[in-house]
Amino acid sequence: MGFKCVALVLIVLASLASQAAALDSIPASDDIKKSFNNDEIFKTSARTGMSPGVGKDVRTPVVVVPIVNAAGSWSLTLKDAQERIMNLTLAQNGDAIFGQGAVLITQGMQPVFEPVSVAGTAVGNQLYLFVTPRSSQELYRMNLEVSSGSINGNYLYSAPGIEQPGVAFGKLIAPQAASFVPQGAAVVPLPVSKKDTMPLGPKNEVPY
Repeated sequence: MGFKCVALVLIVLASLASQAAALDSIPASDDIKKSFNNDEIFKTSARTGMSPGVGKDVRTPVVVVPIVNAAGSWSLTLKDAQERIMNLTLAQNGDAIFGQGAVLITQGMQPVFEPVSVAGTAVGNQLYLFVTPRSSQELYRMNLEVSSGSINGNYLYSAPGIEQPGVAFGKLIAPQAASFVPQGAAVVPLPVSKKDTMPLGPKNEVPY
């Protein structure tokens, strides 16, 4: 029985000695700083939330790309299986683009302007627009680039049973400052010529 007690005491002493040796092997604060290239690891930067030296190359400055001012009246030529003329009057609030216009189509033998609505966004000098004729299920998905008063790009024209890619190009007719419609303000539609109307609305000329 006495031998077992002595053996147990020796095991406990050996365990304590090994723990003390492990503590002695932990480097002092100066040694820790050296191992991290003298970085202040116990201090954090308010900008990065990390030690000052660590965040030098972690976060890069955000590059702000200016958004083009696309507000104004534009005249575009659209070419797919057929050729169309589209006039758009665009307003802008930051990167949001909205407006109205008309597309020249042929109805029978008579060329007529069909009113359209526009909504989309600007990214840099690119415009991503959805142009929808008001009296049909047609849609123009447009990806256009604006540069020095000119505009060009491509689009996908779709209607029930039809998908037709095309190209678009045109120019700025009348520029205006980027604008917005205040909340609660009334939007007054542009006047329409009353020379010739049909049951579905004006089908002659829209002065855009």
